[in-house]
Amino acid sequence: MIKGPPGTGKSQTITNIIAAAAAQGRTVLFVAEKMAALDVVHRRLRDAGLSSLALELHSSKGEQTRATRGAKALARRIRPGSKRGSYADTAANR
Repeated sequence: MIKGPPGTGKSQTITNIIAAAAAQGRTVLFVAEKMAALDVVHRRLRDAGLSSLALELHSSKGEQTRATRGAKALARRIRPGSKRGSYADTAANR
């Protein structure tokens, strides 16, 4: 958990942690209370050319099916050749 006042580099630190973990083939779950924090980290990942490794999930009930499909597609990108529905296995084994 990373906590701190605004302007102390939390978003950059989180982005660096995610990038380093991705480089090692690891899976990361980043959760934030505020949407602004999610947006900043996603923007930084995009700027670093890593947006293909990120899946934005929000709490909109109407988007649950799309989010599930997106999570499965992301899991297949992380682990090519993975079988349909194997997202939980991918996340659990990393």
